[in-house]
Amino acid sequence: MNQGSVFRFSVVLLAAILLLIGCKGSEDVKKDDTVNAKQLLSASENNFDPSKYDDPASVIINNDKNGSSAQPVPVLDTRVPSDTISGFRIQVLFTKEIGDANLVRDTLTAALPQEYVYVVYEAPYYKVRVGNFLDRATADGYLRSVTTKGFPDAWVVPDKVLTNLPPKPENK
Repeated sequence: MNQGSVFRFSVVLLAAILLLIGCKGSEDVKKDDTVNAKQLLSASENNFDPSKYDDPASVIINNDKNGSSAQPVPVLDTRVPSDTISGFRIQVLFTKEIGDANLVRDTLTAALPQEYVYVVYEAPYYKVRVGNFLDRATADGYLRSVTTKGFPDAWVVPDKVLTNLPPKPENK
């Protein structure tokens, strides 16, 4: 071996040793960071007190130009869950166009603020329906008010309806 190739071999060997030492050091740092992160997370979880974040549900703080003011929020009675049973709804539209369905939904929501309005998708059709009527007679009676609001082609259909729903809040 000549002196140049011994020198190159020494340089390559030294570089390989330094590389291995450097990699070994970074593994130790990664392990230490992981241990520290786990310890920090564990300490944070043990010291977390959720009661510090409990704000009354009946008050929302609104910041406006005049400062902050508290306004009560209506609290819904959620103790009784909604049930799904067989009943009737009034169908107002049957279309393949979602844009048309959303437009009619918005119009119905404005015209009948006290009723729930639904867009039902059964491929490839969108159906816009109103109400949760338990019997056909009630649905037929309400159909008259829907037709007088500008939907003369509406009709009553059997559907699964929701019971125990809270009344819709009045729009002011």
